Amino acid sequence: MSSVSVDRSIRLQDIKKGLQFIQSTLPYPGSQEQYEIFIRELVKNLFNEGNDAYREGDWEGSLNHYSEALNIADYANSEGIHISDEILEKLHVNRIACYSKKGSHDRVLEECGIVLKLNENNFRALYRRSKALKELGRYKEAYDAVAKCSLAVPQDENVIKLTQELAQKLGLKIRKAYVRAKPSPNAVSGEVAKSSNSSVEDIESDFSSWAEKILSSSSTSSSSSSFAPELPSDLPPLAAVSRMALPAEKTACSAPSLANGGPFSIPDGCLDCEDGDDIIGDELDELLDSVSDPGDGGMVSALALGNVAGGGAAFSSRASHKLSGPFSVPLSFGEGEVRAAVVIS
Repeated sequence: MSSVSVDRSIRLQDIKKGLQFIQSTLPYPGSQEQYEIFIRELVKNLFNEGNDAYREGDWEGSLNHYSEALNIADYANSEGIHISDEILEKLHVNRIACYSKKGSHDRVLEECGIVLKLNENNFRALYRRSKALKELGRYKEAYDAVAKCSLAVPQDENVIKLTQELAQKLGLKIRKAYVRAKPSPNAVSGEVAKSSNSSVEDIESDFSSWAEKILSSSSTSSSSSSFAPELPSDLPPLAAVSRMALPAEKTACSAPSLANGGPFSIPDGCLDCEDGDDIIGDELDELLDSVSDPGDGGMVSALALGNVAGGGAAFSSRASHKLSGPFSVPLSFGEGEVRAAVVIS
């Protein structure tokens, strides 16, 4: 079995599973983003399967796939999932081709009306509309449609032939079209090259832009080879996330020293700062008295001790700063502030 046959077999299985799931009332076992990807993948697979059936000459089979895709697009809209007008336009254009092959001219005109509301310059819809009107004997309307189509794809052989036939029916003078010299390959834009290589008789088959969007979205989500969800018997609940306070911890402070190298000791009572204590009164006096000669350099050594609000982790920091004038020392602090002992040396 060829790889193409294997891929198509997998796609048909995905379509079957996807249709079975959306016909149920089961909740989707994933995020909203994953659900949207699942729906869009189902529409895309039906589109591609319809194209394969059309190329095999199975007009009815391809029509069913396109119609199913459009019905799912309507369902997706009711679920708050947007299927772009570009995709809807391609599905309707391909369904027009099926109706045209089956000779259902009235249905062709109906579908063309939908497409031209989405994009009034869709040359395939204009061409199919012109053909259907011609078959129904409405030559003037048919000529108006093919004339507009001719402006979009003037060199398409099918359009030229239909234009000439309708001009003869209406008694109009047939003139030869001017053919411009072909520009160099480097000067041809992607859009021009694309339109020059396609025919009005072709079906829409370019889903590349939409495929890129799906890949971009699914790159952030885990996905399996089959987009149809496999529902487990019981879905585990999401783990509860809560904020936990860190355990309080006392950290021993190393013996500080003055900027001039002279060590001094800090009374144990000042280091034993429980939560909510302030260093004031006798404790602050005792700390200040422990400093050696006040005339040795005019330095301030600051020692910050205490607990960080909400974190519970104790820390200590030291900094020495030259002072050129008087200053004030705060003696009390609000809740959650870092308590500091300022030592003048």
